[in-house]
Amino acid sequence: MNHICSGKSLLVAIFACGLFAMALPARAQQRPQPPRRDDDGQNDDRGQRRLAPPPGLDCDTDHLTSFTGRVLAYSRREDRIFIRVRTDEATTEEFTIPYTQEQDLSKRFKLNGQLLAQSELAKIEARWKRDKRNVRATVWACYDKDWRKPSAILIDWHIGKPKPPETL
Repeated sequence: MNHICSGKSLLVAIFACGLFAMALPARAQQRPQPPRRDDDGQNDDRGQRRLAPPPGLDCDTDHLTSFTGRVLAYSRREDRIFIRVRTDEATTEEFTIPYTQEQDLSKRFKLNGQLLAQSELAKIEARWKRDKRNVRATVWACYDKDWRKPSAILIDWHIGKPKPPETL
């Protein structure tokens, strides 16, 4: 009789350990919750923080995002600007910014966080053609209903030794 009781106890222990083991992978696969706005903690495991948006953007900050990285492709035509960036988060993002000839392009560009004159844009584009490996930018984009399809509204070029961007 004693062997039957200890056999049942062993079976219960094995069953409990099996249930516990099955629950472990489910916990490991849970994604971390996004930080709350009032949370001063880091936004991700690499210790990066969210960039502070530049002033004067025509987008609500709740619908604003940025992509910082190395510029892979760039072109400016008479009616649109195209940019492709390999982000620091290891994604490739591309944007087309439409504009008209009457629009002031200096509102679409910054250089190391500072306002950019129209003549400086030609210098940046020339630098891009000469030294494609070392040109970086932050593309600020706004999204409305679909966060997967943001529209670029500003390109902040990082050339030379820029000051570190402000973070929130």
